[in-house]
Amino acid sequence: MRGVTRLGESWFLIPLGLLLAVILIRRGRARAAVALGAAAAGSELLNAMLKAIFHRVRPDAFFGFPQPENYSFPSGHAMTSACFYGALAVVLAGGSARKAIYWAGGVAAPLLIGLSRVYLGVHYPTDVLAGYAAAIVWLTILFRLDRNVPRRLPPAQ
Repeated sequence: MRGVTRLGESWFLIPLGLLLAVILIRRGRARAAVALGAAAAGSELLNAMLKAIFHRVRPDAFFGFPQPENYSFPSGHAMTSACFYGALAVVLAGGSARKAIYWAGGVAAPLLIGLSRVYLGVHYPTDVLAGYAAAIVWLTILFRLDRNVPRRLPPAQ
């Protein structure tokens, strides 16, 4: 579970996100790279704001796992991983024959990460569920906005 929880940590997601952004840009998908970055960065900002509002104290950690120093509600690992892996699934599944595989990974990774946070005792189940709910709201807003922005600017007249 310690290994699983690390898949939702910033030190893992930031380099992975940068690598994926470079790959997407090289493949002519700069807009997808921006969407992936916005999903992750926006989730971090939203998580910080929600933790500052709720100030929920963490449960006692199990297995001697180091207790994070910030508040518990909502789970940042759950929110950020759902945003990152969810946005990655949206980006990769678009027009792909492997949609089911990308969506399965985009759902399974955050679910396992959230489960690991509860298992390790650093979050209550409601912290994780709130993280997922906030991620769904943020991704819905982000991708609806993306859908409404023109792919190309109209020619100047």
